[in-house]
Amino acid sequence: MSTGRRFAADIEADRDRLQELKGTLAHWAQIVREYSQETRDPYSFVTYKSLEYALESAHHLTEQAIALVLEEKDAGMVERLAQFHRELCGKSTVFGSPC
Repeated sequence: MSTGRRFAADIEADRDRLQELKGTLAHWAQIVREYSQETRDPYSFVTYKSLEYALESAHHLTEQAIALVLEEKDAGMVERLAQFHRELCGKSTVFGSPC
């Protein structure tokens, strides 16, 4: 498997794990929210809000990490293209330099 495909598979796996985590946290947040509404227990409301915050934080941080990895990958691609361009322009043909 090429690096690009492996990288894309890693990103997809991370996104899948994030979706699973979101589903699990959302499920527990729903249970706690319903319990807090039924019982008016202030501690359960705090637990619900904590779960909700953890869910939002995990989602935000994961998306941020994925964006940073993609930026780094893009920067690497730009550098490789620039190197290719330098190599191409350094070659001369019968018609002169291609650049």
